[in-house]
Order: sequence, then structure tokens, then C-alpha cells
Amino acid sequence: MKPAMKRVTGGNDRKVAARREAVPAREKISTPEVGLLAKLQRISIDGPEDFSTHLDQYLSGERQFEADKAFR
Repeated sequence: MKPAMKRVTGGNDRKVAARREAVPAREKISTPEVGLLAKLQRISIDGPEDFSTHLDQYLSGERQFEADKAFR
């Protein structure tokens, strides 16, 4: 059976206690934690009706939004 470790006391304890008193505690900001899924639910995409069906064509440039056609 191992002997219990003893805590060495001395001047270091006072120094550590003084440091703890000198450093102010960080206050937690009162903003609520919002998870990734909650953030993703807030996303809204304004596009044509077939956007999800032909996403790859819109991303490659084969199809364009009507607003993009008028802009060019």
C-alpha cells in the first residue's frame, strides 16, 4: 500500500491565493448558446422553383437565375 501524498505548505500557497484575488473572475456573457442545427434552420434561400432539383446545373453555370440574366 502506497503512503498518502502530503501537501507541502509554505509561502507558495499565499502567493497563489494572492494571485487568485488579484485576477478578476471572468463574467459569462449572457448570450444564449445556439447550436448548429438551430442556425441552419434560420437559413432561407430565395431562388427558382427548380433550384433544388437542378442545383448542380446552377452551380456549374449551365442554368442561371432570371435576375442574373437581366444583370448581365
